[in-house]
Amino acid sequence: MTTTIAISVDRVLESIYASAAIDTLNNPSARAGIVCRDDAPALSRLVRNGAAALIFALTPPVTSSNLSDLRYDGDIITVDIDLPDDVAGHLSGSIRPLFESALAYQVLGVLWTGKNSHLGDMYMSMAAEALESLRRRFSAPGKPGFITPAA
Repeated sequence: MTTTIAISVDRVLESIYASAAIDTLNNPSARAGIVCRDDAPALSRLVRNGAAALIFALTPPVTSSNLSDLRYDGDIITVDIDLPDDVAGHLSGSIRPLFESALAYQVLGVLWTGKNSHLGDMYMSMAAEALESLRRRFSAPGKPGFITPAA
């Protein structure tokens, strides 16, 4: 069964703005480069580049996306995922937030690299963990969160 998720670039950007603001509050001497709404076009490009990398890393079961057809200012990235019928319904609600988090972490890692290596490494590690979590969800047999009966 093919499941389509819709990734909102604006929602990812909101996560980036919020995380960068908290990081700056916790460490006022460090600034993450581009973190304001005036620079949304540049940040959006980083989000789209990150989405392309995630989609490639998750192929298969990711089968297609509208990323190549997306206008420069388009907000929604669709991702088609081919999952077994018994898994698709249970995963559809958790895939989008995890995918968006992975994108936000990737961009934050890029923004902090060279400014604060600890934060840059932390966000890149979080992005890698989110990607691995997506891979595990896609490859898990049966229904995630359910106990498989013993034979």
